[in-house]
Amino acid sequence: MDRIQGQSKAVGVLEAALCSGKLHHAYMFHGPVGVGKYSTAVAFAKVVLCLDQVVDLHGKVHACGHCESCKLFKMVDDATFDGGLKEVNKKGEEEDEGGLKGAHPDLHVVVKELARYSDDANVRNRKLTSIPVQVIQEAVLEKAYHKPAMGKGKVFIIDEAELMNPFGQNALLKTLEEPAPGSVFILVTSSEDRLLPTIKSRCQRIGFVPLDDGVVRRWLEGHETETMRGLDDAMREWLIGFSGGSLGRAGMTIRFGLMAWANDILPRIEGLAQGKADGELGGMMAARVDEFAKGWVDAHKGASKEAANKMGAGLMWGMVSEHARRKMMGNVDVVGVGDLEGGEGVMGPWVKVIEAITEAEDLYRSNVKIDMVCDHLVMKMTQAIYRCEAGG
Repeated sequence: MDRIQGQSKAVGVLEAALCSGKLHHAYMFHGPVGVGKYSTAVAFAKVVLCLDQVVDLHGKVHACGHCESCKLFKMVDDATFDGGLKEVNKKGEEEDEGGLKGAHPDLHVVVKELARYSDDANVRNRKLTSIPVQVIQEAVLEKAYHKPAMGKGKVFIIDEAELMNPFGQNALLKTLEEPAPGSVFILVTSSEDRLLPTIKSRCQRIGFVPLDDGVVRRWLEGHETETMRGLDDAMREWLIGFSGGSLGRAGMTIRFGLMAWANDILPRIEGLAQGKADGELGGMMAARVDEFAKGWVDAHKGASKEAANKMGAGLMWGMVSEHARRKMMGNVDVVGVGDLEGGEGVMGPWVKVIEAITEAEDLYRSNVKIDMVCDHLVMKMTQAIYRCEAGG
């Protein structure tokens, strides 16, 4: 787990459990998207399933790196840190009912895309926006009590666990209450509030936090690409801020060219503040979200266009929110201490922009079309920030 960055507290809890030899049967890794929860789950699973664990001079337990289990994890390790394990898992489940073909037979990774390979045709044809109960039945419950292929135990990682509907969560509950010996379940979630209290109460909760800017900056320096070399210092700093402490978001921004969003859209938002009407901005924002979703689906076999649209919309809202926060921070020095009226005048409009984004999120979750949501957001932003620049 030495490769996990910026999560010393979470890693420390897991290392202590390994050292004591008293593992909990179920863990919940909760925290923001892209901060290392999934990578930590895989790294932890490698140590748990190692056939010849090593204890160092500090008493920490490590995977040996040489046993048959660790050798099988090499493919998993190589894929995990670029987000590829889910693709390995999907292909494996399709080709080999015994587990991950070519990967580890006692590591079972459950993702919403497994619905594509369900025995139930109705499940296969659904939109991939949730983890159906049939997937939990096929990928977890039917395998949980089978004898481990390598004799050590089994690890089940349920990614985006909040996407299980109540039926799926209740189906999983009995297995969490009465797990097979040697089984470890890890529920990875960025929205633990969507999990049933009964599920949460049976898991040891381990919190993950946003990474500080220094960690993101060092990560970017270690992943220098042609795209990164073409960025000036201002855009690099924008990228770090937009990442919000998430290496996952930073990597996604680079891979899918989201810096172009900032170059195209943020100046037009500034134009709104200067009183420039922009009837094209909403359509431009919606088009960028759609382009991202298409690119995501092209890059991930079996991925859901609907889920990718939601991801792209979230990135768009995040970009506008980050810009509004930067505007507020930039105005801090303009306002005198105790000048409540002045503070309201320069900060209030950008607060309203963030409120408008929350409203846009609600509209989109209500299945309002993305182009209409974006047009509505632009209207609300124009009302908020033009009044500010115009002096009310």
